[in-house]
Amino acid sequence: GTLQPTAEISKIAQEKGVLFHTDAVSSESVIPIDVQEVPIDLITLSS
Repeated sequence: GTLQPTAEISKIAQEKGVLFHTDAVSSESVIPIDVQEVPIDLITLSS
């Protein structure tokens, strides 16, 4: 997979009033995601 600039994309979406969804199924146990810091509206995770 590839790493996308999630923080930057989510901030742009928030500025434009657009909901932001990210698919983090492959990265949830590898890359920490602080949803308090990064404005993600919807996130897909798997156990």
